[in-house]
Amino acid sequence: MSTHSIPTTGIQGIRFRSRIEAQWAEMFTKLGWVWEYEPIELNGYIPDFIIKFPYKHLLVEVKGETNMENIEQYAEKIINSGWNGEFLLVCSTLGYEDGIYVGLLGSTNFSYLWKGLSDDDTPIKPTIYGRDFAHLSICGVCKNYTIYSHNYGWFCRNCGDGCSNKSLPSNTIIKEKSEVFIQHCHNCEKYNNDYAEFKEKFTKWCKENGISGSCPCGKFRLRCRSCNPSPYPMPLPSKDECTCCSYERTYNNEEYEKIYSFWVEAKNHTQWKGK
Repeated sequence: MSTHSIPTTGIQGIRFRSRIEAQWAEMFTKLGWVWEYEPIELNGYIPDFIIKFPYKHLLVEVKGETNMENIEQYAEKIINSGWNGEFLLVCSTLGYEDGIYVGLLGSTNFSYLWKGLSDDDTPIKPTIYGRDFAHLSICGVCKNYTIYSHNYGWFCRNCGDGCSNKSLPSNTIIKEKSEVFIQHCHNCEKYNNDYAEFKEKFTKWCKENGISGSCPCGKFRLRCRSCNPSPYPMPLPSKDECTCCSYERTYNNEEYEKIYSFWVEAKNHTQWKGK
């Protein structure tokens, strides 16, 4: 369902076409992102925002929908507009899937996303079922808020660090218990002794969180540093650190609460006053 558009004067004194646009403008500012409102005219289309990340500019289309599934349809308009690059579809809510996400992330062509690595110019039309979520994260290099997708683009949109920057999923903004999970590989001396207890706990955890517990290298059920550290936390029965390959991850409750405070503040500042 789409909410009614009410023109709203928001941040920087800009007159936005809707309250939700004004809310997102304030949210982008709180995240430290430089943006412009309706900055360019494409082929029969004026985008709501362009976020001027230093590494890649990002087009943003804002819709008053309350269900993110309903915004998938707007990708086609952007793809046909002549925009060359990534785009973000957002609505009137934040999402939660392995961390906070702000919307659905797509691209007008895959080769732009992986410039120099691919000749595939097929566009990426983001969907919920495709899990094309734009996760909020903190870059481990430049320390700024950025977005990434599990499906493509593990790199910082601010500094461009790495096409598979493991610091991005490691610093995904997730609300959980503040713990450190240490991963052990199959060569660890304690592995065989711990495996029986671990398997029961790990299988239960994976089922509860709807994720796969397999390792891409096929050596064992727990992912290690040597093949590909998982973006997901893996609980273990032991806290002893593995000497051959360990991977630590901490949950950041403080950042999670901060992001939601940004969202609530932005919403409160753009509430309609009946004027």
